[in-house]
Amino acid sequence: MYGILVGLHSGIRWLVIVAAVYALYVAFSGWFGKKAYGAEARRAGAIYGGITGIQLIIGLLVYFWPSGLVMSVLGSLGMGGAMRNPDARFYVVEHIFAMVVAIALIHIGIAVAKRAKTDGGKYMRASIFWGIGTLLILASIPWERALPV
Repeated sequence: MYGILVGLHSGIRWLVIVAAVYALYVAFSGWFGKKAYGAEARRAGAIYGGITGIQLIIGLLVYFWPSGLVMSVLGSLGMGGAMRNPDARFYVVEHIFAMVVAIALIHIGIAVAKRAKTDGGKYMRASIFWGIGTLLILASIPWERALPV
């Protein structure tokens, strides 16, 4: 079961990236194109927020799985040992922290965009929050990082 969750978590990252590209395209083109904030922008936010929320839930299951990577690393190295090993520290602390912050920023962007008074302000807020969240996600994906076991 753990292997299935890791595979899902790894595969869904591509859906997150596609959703990010779509959401950022809608947000930036609306902001700079001075478009009316409407159904497409709300849909882009809902898709991006939804897929990142699903990814977070699966990621938390992977993280806290009793016989999984993180619990094995903590069991063998302890927190101090994990903090001294760059690959272990990435999986135990940095990856999860950055992703939770990124997903929070994406959801905050959805909320603050709704509350802005003007269409330009809605798109601007969505662009900024979704852009920063996307940069954090891209920086925190373990593209080529070795597993610390």
